[in-house]
Amino acid sequence: LACSPLRHVAGNQVPVVSVSVIIVLTGLATLLLDLEELVMMNSCGVLTSFIFTNMSVIAARYQPDRGEESDEGRYTSSEKYTVSLCLLLWLLCMLSGWSVRGLGTSFSGVVLGALFFAAGLAVLILLTMYFEEVASPSMFPVPLSPWIPGLGIYLNSILVTALPLITWIRLAVCIAAGLLLYFCYGIRNSNLTLAKQNNWTEIPEEDHRGD
Repeated sequence: LACSPLRHVAGNQVPVVSVSVIIVLTGLATLLLDLEELVMMNSCGVLTSFIFTNMSVIAARYQPDRGEESDEGRYTSSEKYTVSLCLLLWLLCMLSGWSVRGLGTSFSGVVLGALFFAAGLAVLILLTMYFEEVASPSMFPVPLSPWIPGLGIYLNSILVTALPLITWIRLAVCIAAGLLLYFCYGIRNSNLTLAKQNNWTEIPEEDHRGD
């Protein structure tokens, strides 16, 4: 999904350009931002990435009928429905965490948090009822799926709700920049999209190694 220069791999199998860009950006952030702010942003980013990883496992293992595949390489309505359920599950987990932290351990806070948690369980049950799990054992093998990934989403959501609002704002800006790059460039130029548009049976492997 990255632009061609960032995909360049040297002869020793190291993506030199992308690693160099990350080093420069990390150095600039260290010089310009406070260390505590960087730690908070790193914690928020890591926890959020764990949440999206667990959602991706659920979305990959519970797929709709592949016969609906679009000729233009776009997601079908059923695939969007699967992703929407995963996002709804994340929202319910976040609301559960915010309820407990915002209202404390009072009766109303615990009850509201438990209600959102129960709604998240209902989403997982709905997912298992209406979508069939991928039979291939090599497709992200996870025991007790989707319950363990769902638990991962919930626990990481509880942790991430403890971070201050300013950290969320900074993370939102970074995510918005990444999404802008993805929708303006990545999704249109990915090998998977090109394969669907051209009806390729296999995704071609690009040689980005140096001499």
